[in-house]
Amino acid sequence: MSSSSTHNIDFTQLPDLRSIYPTGGQNGALSSQHIATYQPRSAAGLPVGLRDMHGVDVVVTLLRHLSSMLAPWTRAPWRRDGEEFTNEDRFPILRLAWSDLSRTLESMAAQDEARRAIVTHLGIMDRPVTFLDIMDCPLMYEALMQTKAYQLYSSLIVSQPLEESLNGKWDIDGTGASRLDLARRCVVHWDCQDDLDTHVSKKFGFFEHRGNGRRYLYQFNQPGILQVRFRSLVASRAERQQLHGFRKIWKITVDGSTICQVDENGHYCTEANPRYDYVLVAVVRLRDGAIPNDVIRRYSANGDHVHEPSDFLHAGTHRWSVADENTSFVLFYARCIQSPPPLHYPAEVTNSRLDAEMSYAKQRRFGAP
Repeated sequence: MSSSSTHNIDFTQLPDLRSIYPTGGQNGALSSQHIATYQPRSAAGLPVGLRDMHGVDVVVTLLRHLSSMLAPWTRAPWRRDGEEFTNEDRFPILRLAWSDLSRTLESMAAQDEARRAIVTHLGIMDRPVTFLDIMDCPLMYEALMQTKAYQLYSSLIVSQPLEESLNGKWDIDGTGASRLDLARRCVVHWDCQDDLDTHVSKKFGFFEHRGNGRRYLYQFNQPGILQVRFRSLVASRAERQQLHGFRKIWKITVDGSTICQVDENGHYCTEANPRYDYVLVAVVRLRDGAIPNDVIRRYSANGDHVHEPSDFLHAGTHRWSVADENTSFVLFYARCIQSPPPLHYPAEVTNSRLDAEMSYAKQRRFGAP
């Protein structure tokens, strides 16, 4: 791809980390670099949407962190294939997230220009663009959420007559669900009425449709990244901590039934209660009256809080917790290749604003492939 995308963003000063480190090693830069503080050209006469880039910056920070988590899941360095080129041309915030975010004047100016072009393309000018504006826009579903690493459900649709045994003949829907349709179903919405493991696992398995007399099997796709959204509504803080404090949600185990073919006549057997472990790697607290901007907190695969450099503005300056009342959160989990570590995340973490050198060292330690 040329230095410019179809949206005419010049990436000459923002080289692709996958080109700089073609055989791997991108994780160190993904973890240690962060997007520069946005500098609007002039507030006078500038649309509101181009004055505040907090939402964009949180998304870029998140995408870089998730990409560093996906590398070990794929067991290979990320390489750009034809589909990835097309997706990044379609929604260039994905390309910005893979950029070398150096602190030269030219790079910081290019980061500002890229953000303005992305917001302009979204067409939101009368207010600041939020985290959800970007994550829920059709372009994000088309360009990122329909990739295998994010899809919640398997595209293989199978069913059988209700009178057939589970280990009997299953029929495969020749068309299956479209990737875009699956992408729209990739977000788990948690109502906090049961534990998160149970809530996610209930989405998979056998479902009977009495109307047409068939049994369907919805299979878990085992994605590299799992996204959960919820709003904390329980009245008592003690109850909130009991239900979804970090001790409850830092690691989840998903039960997802799958099938395997055993002969050429369409007979399948089900795999008994396969279990897949996921660990929490990022929390986004959505903006509200108490904290007017979207803020993000990142964790390593070992459960340690990734401390941000002193000039990072998107971790929040107030104490906050997933047990805060009447607050909305988005949780991001990465799949464990091995058993998850027996560690607990803290319920709250104060943004300690460590100096840049110590933060850089910590991030390099946990960001290496």
